[in-house]
Amino acid sequence: MTDEQQLTAAGNEMSASFLAAKKRSDETLAKLEAKPSSFTMLTGDRPTGRLHLGHYFGSIRERVAMQERGVNTNIIIADYQVITDREPTEHIQDNVLNLVLDYMAAGVDPNKTIDVHPLRRAGREPAAAAVSCSWSPRPSCTAPRP
Repeated sequence: MTDEQQLTAAGNEMSASFLAAKKRSDETLAKLEAKPSSFTMLTGDRPTGRLHLGHYFGSIRERVAMQERGVNTNIIIADYQVITDREPTEHIQDNVLNLVLDYMAAGVDPNKTIDVHPLRRAGREPAAAAVSCSWSPRPSCTAPRP
């Protein structure tokens, strides 16, 4: 093994593509720390049920950290994706409300985070509603009722 070869924690050699990706990630992180407001994060969830610790440790904790750093944070509640998927929809209104409440309990601040939520409107197809939805300065913390 040469001096230039690096090993992972498991003792495997790091590939050139991994090292290049790590370098790009490190550079991006340095830019993020220097000027977080120049970055925008778009993320979201489908309201299929309650969030759990896996959601928190898997992504929500980082969403809150990015929000607190000053990154422009946008969260989509993808309710139309649930309707058009093969998921049951009888509890979707409660799931949307619980999702927003779970976000807030985890630290998502409605004054710092923009929530893009295509509201369901009677007689509109999902695509039409998605096209007509607008960015709101603050999330809606109530589930739309039919």
